[in-house]
Amino acid sequence: MNSNLKKFVISSLCVALAFVLSFVKIFRMPLGGSVTLMSMFVISMPAYLFGVRYGFMSSFVYAILQLMQGGTMLHPLQIFLDYILAFTCFGIVAFFRDIKHGSYVGFLIACIIRCLSSSLSGYIFFREYAPATWNPMLYTLAYNGGYIFAEYLITIVIVTIPQIKNLLHKYKE
Repeated sequence: MNSNLKKFVISSLCVALAFVLSFVKIFRMPLGGSVTLMSMFVISMPAYLFGVRYGFMSSFVYAILQLMQGGTMLHPLQIFLDYILAFTCFGIVAFFRDIKHGSYVGFLIACIIRCLSSSLSGYIFFREYAPATWNPMLYTLAYNGGYIFAEYLITIVIVTIPQIKNLLHKYKE
């Protein structure tokens, strides 16, 4: 099988698996957002395995799927921040693929970007939901960071299990 076709097929499978895993909700936040079963990590895998082109292509397609799944659409900027940037940023893992622990570093940076993007959207479009005693920007950072980094921590625990870690390392080679 052609190498590019193989990368495309595996990347497509990662998009499909991440999308399915996005429905496996460990915890759902009351105003949107949830902790899923590693969907963010799975969508970062094409970037880690195959580089920039496949990483950003896959994460962009995933972002569109998340939006089509029934996302909140108030304004083009909100759509960009909550969906396009918030999920396409997982392609950034490609820039860390050749350094030691690159998948972890890239995944953390992508989660930070997703949190900042969703928090900026929250501040601009949803700040009225912040309790009166909270600064709206701090509230939206805490709210979005709560579920994004909960999934990050769960994912890191799972992928550091030796058998899973060895499988990911072996597949990359």
